[in-house]
Amino acid sequence: MENYNFMNCRLCGANTKLQNSHIIPEFVYKSMYDKKHTFMKISSSPYRKTQLLKKGLREKLLCYNCEQKLSRYENYIYKFIYEGKKGQGILKNSIVYLKNLDYKQIRIYYLSIIWRMSIASHAIFAKVSLGPHEERIKNLIDKDDPGDPSQYGFLCVAPLIENQIYSDWILQPLCGKFENHKTYCVLIGGLLYIYFISSHGVSQSIQKGFIQKNGNWTIKHKNAKDILFLDKLLTIFAKANRKK
Repeated sequence: MENYNFMNCRLCGANTKLQNSHIIPEFVYKSMYDKKHTFMKISSSPYRKTQLLKKGLREKLLCYNCEQKLSRYENYIYKFIYEGKKGQGILKNSIVYLKNLDYKQIRIYYLSIIWRMSIASHAIFAKVSLGPHEERIKNLIDKDDPGDPSQYGFLCVAPLIENQIYSDWILQPLCGKFENHKTYCVLIGGLLYIYFISSHGVSQSIQKGFIQKNGNWTIKHKNAKDILFLDKLLTIFAKANRKK
């Protein structure tokens, strides 16, 4: 008899019981929780009430084995970003120069984030649609293959508000275009990631900002007001919440 509790894992394809998978790993929400383990979901619409949530968004997406596979990469990122235990960095002229990073773990983790957003059904991720690239990125993740730096590369920018990074800041991903490449701007944990999703290569000047195979990566510090869409969103949020 067919077991209707079983579904196909979106990564490996196994027909099994799926886990309640995070789209964005739970540790990203850590700094957002208050003493009651809730955080606020604020809408840019003055007609939508602020919501209190107790957990990050989840869906039945992955089997247990694939959850464990991704958790290894998530553990590395947690130690790298939130505990500062991986890699070495030097801040010079508003740019952090990182070295000695694990290229494979960085790449597969961040590719998994944009892929999970693409396959998720939550409305907040509706603008992320990778099309034929969804299957290609899935195959890289499934095979533990980080690919080349220019293959679905991503930049990282640290937006500053009054010279401070706010790690309790997550925004709905946005889709755009840059130099004939489809891009996705994803702000999670106070850091802005810009993914380049296309079949043709990006310019060398952009590639310099991608993590390199030798473990070097540059992250720019930039005033949030100098990032046009963030400045507009901050203004919209401020106006909306004054009316609530």
